Amino acid sequence: MADENTRSIYQQLCESYRAIDSFRTALLGFLPLASGTGILVLYNGGKAIENDAFQFLPSIGLFGFVATLGLFVFEIYGIRKCKELIETGKVLETQMGVIGQFLTRPDGVWDKFDEPTAAALIYPAVLAAWLFVFLYGLVKSFPLASVAALVLFVLVCRRTLHYRSTLNNQNGIVVERLKEARKDTSPIDSEVTD
Repeated sequence: MADENTRSIYQQLCESYRAIDSFRTALLGFLPLASGTGILVLYNGGKAIENDAFQFLPSIGLFGFVATLGLFVFEIYGIRKCKELIETGKVLETQMGVIGQFLTRPDGVWDKFDEPTAAALIYPAVLAAWLFVFLYGLVKSFPLASVAALVLFVLVCRRTLHYRSTLNNQNGIVVERLKEARKDTSPIDSEVTD
């Protein structure tokens, strides 16, 4: 059985994971809703193109793009952090001899669609929408803005999905870090190598 220190660490790990996961989930739901609403307000039934608001589209689009990019970088960091918390949780659950939320965590839908996949679709879509607003306001060319937004969406989506698969192939890194952190021959060392 695990000692009180291990249980305390596990409890803190669970709280950290829940906090990060809850924040990421809220952001994934709120970002497209807020951005979509903002873009619809800008569009205003096509009247934004005909009035003085048109001159502000590049600035608004750039602001939306940069703000979304910042949140996307934060999301990527959150994905990495959650992945490491999950792997550490699995090690601690094994050490404590419990079957908890990390060992029983289900794979994604069809083994492919999980939280990082959702992020790989939502953030590039929102980035592409703001790029479209920026470019359309700047060059007033619907085809150019549309193609640029589509290219950005595909490139960022592919890169994010590649990052997801890279993270999935790094499961042993957390275990190695835990082994290095514990220089003694405590139970975690023997169970981690199993």
